[in-house]
Amino acid sequence: MAHESVATILERTATTTIKDWYEHTQLNKELISVPMSRECRCAHLPQLFRDLVFRLRSPTIPGTEELFSEDAAEAFNGMFHCQNVTMAQFADLLSAVARGDIKSRVVDKTGLTDSYVFSLSYTGAGRLRLQEAAAHAAAKQAGEATVGPVEGLAIEDAVRKELGVRLEKQPLPLPFLILDHIDQAPTEN
Repeated sequence: MAHESVATILERTATTTIKDWYEHTQLNKELISVPMSRECRCAHLPQLFRDLVFRLRSPTIPGTEELFSEDAAEAFNGMFHCQNVTMAQFADLLSAVARGDIKSRVVDKTGLTDSYVFSLSYTGAGRLRLQEAAAHAAAKQAGEATVGPVEGLAIEDAVRKELGVRLEKQPLPLPFLILDHIDQAPTEN
């Protein structure tokens, strides 16, 4: 029997695994209580699989900054298709799905309570970085002082231009749990 690497298995089974995962989520009443199209619920998964395969095949030590998937970043353009979604739900979705582009938790402060149907398209930060690097290299090679614009919208710009909502970084008090000590042996309640 031939042995396959985990990366090869993930690559070969990604489409089927995503399909099975989606079918499984449809059985979870809590998950389906948030109305979302299949495209919106699964949009992040192909990128996740590509990135996992890249990381599994990389000779770089996990956890180092050098482990950046240029192939996955180049291929990634984000797209949300949301149906009957409140701004609070969209903020949670944005935090989860675009976590490579948004490093902080997104909190809805719009005051909007209605549900909306919309699509949002953006260019991933990794792809934008690659385009900017290529534009700088081309300008340098051509001996030009100015660099031409790159195509695509960063997620912050796309949210502002396509939805009319602004993402703004602010310090916010968030709840957290502090453990001040741990007993070696559990005590009875």
